[in-house]
Amino acid sequence: MAHPQIILPGCFSNLSPDKNLILDDPLYQLSQLKFDGEDGTSIIEHISNFIKFCEYYKINDEYFSCVDFFLTLEVHVNRWFHTL
Repeated sequence: MAHPQIILPGCFSNLSPDKNLILDDPLYQLSQLKFDGEDGTSIIEHISNFIKFCEYYKINDEYFSCVDFFLTLEVHVNRWFHTL
């Protein structure tokens, strides 16, 4: 199965867990990479998992990698990220 070269964040808006999400779907996998800083996962582990995700789905565009990484951050981490 060929993997997409990029992931467009706008694709999240119409997803239904019953119909559209499959285990090998990059959007589903991205939705599983959530970081809230409280579940025992370090930021280093999260970044490592995100890099593996990008390598697996051949996401090598810097803009989309940054957008996709931002989507993995939970609310309070997301706010902190905006202050950088």
